[in-house]
Amino acid sequence: MSASPDVNHFLSIPWCASLIGDIDKLDYIYPQDENPDIDLFHRRLLRVDNGMNAFMNFAKRAPQPTDGSDLGIFAIREMTLLVDVGVNVSGWEGVCHGGFTSFLFDIAGGWLGQANVMQAIADGKILPTSGSMTKKLEVEYLAPVLVPRVLMLKSKIIKIEGRDIDIGITLEDERGKILSRGRLASIITQPKKARI
Repeated sequence: MSASPDVNHFLSIPWCASLIGDIDKLDYIYPQDENPDIDLFHRRLLRVDNGMNAFMNFAKRAPQPTDGSDLGIFAIREMTLLVDVGVNVSGWEGVCHGGFTSFLFDIAGGWLGQANVMQAIADGKILPTSGSMTKKLEVEYLAPVLVPRVLMLKSKIIKIEGRDIDIGITLEDERGKILSRGRLASIITQPKKARI
């Protein structure tokens, strides 16, 4: 698999490389390319010097649950987002702005939902025009998020009910200390039927 500049950036950081492992064994990795027409907000607006320097989502396909629960169309139960942030995402000097932190939670949880939708489309389980959108986001700030640094957000599907997805998210430092935690409610969007 050919890696994007952001992926190569994280592979050059020892603790991130250890966390990622062999990229050829990942079932999902984003970004895979530098398509300038998607994710415009963080690809363009936040790519300022010492802002959001690099980001990467990755996941492994979930094994079939042994507890009797059903993933339905969802093949990816957990995902990790790595983001290298500089001082220009600060509210107070050297402390990440809370609004930027909540943006990261939206990205981390939203991409877990969207990755599953994209996989379900590829598997022919849902229509190609389906998508995933955030309905509700809650973030609890537990400790200051000091910057610059690489942050790790872990998202996990908690519950699936119909088109609704409940996702738990933690923001952690390189040692695994939880700095913030939250929940994201997402919904699978479906195309409206054409009127005749």
